[in-house]
Amino acid sequence: MIHKTIMFGLLISGLAFNCWAQDAKNDSSKVVHSKVTDAKKCCGSACTVNFPKELGLSLEYLDGIGHRISVARKSPDPVELALAAQALSVAEKVSGKKASITSEQILTEALELAKLRGISNELSAVAILVPESKADFDKQISIAKKREAEAKQKTESGEGDKELLGRLTVINHSGECLKIFVSGRYKGTVHEGETISFHVHDHNQATRLDAICESDNDLVSQQFVFGHNHDFIWHVH
Repeated sequence: MIHKTIMFGLLISGLAFNCWAQDAKNDSSKVVHSKVTDAKKCCGSACTVNFPKELGLSLEYLDGIGHRISVARKSPDPVELALAAQALSVAEKVSGKKASITSEQILTEALELAKLRGISNELSAVAILVPESKADFDKQISIAKKREAEAKQKTESGEGDKELLGRLTVINHSGECLKIFVSGRYKGTVHEGETISFHVHDHNQATRLDAICESDNDLVSQQFVFGHNHDFIWHVH
């Protein structure tokens, strides 16, 4: 009887260990630490730029263009950024000067954001506003429309969309209130010292995470996530 009890105990222990080992093997969680130095510098806070003074122009629409750019970044809205870049480009041509934030910088930002978000209507609109980008955007638009049609079909059939990233947990050590964006889509705000989890999905091969300072809209930190991750933990310092 004692012998059987010992054998049974060993069997249960072995099964428990195998289950634990299998769980550890299947656990795809990943932890990364990002610092300010890891982030790509953005072209500054547009609200702080005095465009009329720097361009030497009295065009009335220049008074609000900094706010317009800032709002488009916060949305984020690549179409509005492209329109603001066009408006700023006109002023640059009239004055023959450039401000500390240029139309080229804003336009580049708009094109990158449109590709990152991958929304067919936004891509089409930006391609119309920037004709030289049309050839590059045609393929992106086709892929986006196919993906949107598949997502709609899954939703209508009750299957739901496939989560490509899973759960993102952001731990904010930065001392700033951070707005979190996943591939150009706003997910939520994480205050100083907070830890918040978001359920996210993304269609890009490399998912881009941006932590933006809420007070001045500057990029605090940036991280790229490759492949499928069920549980991704991001420490922002």
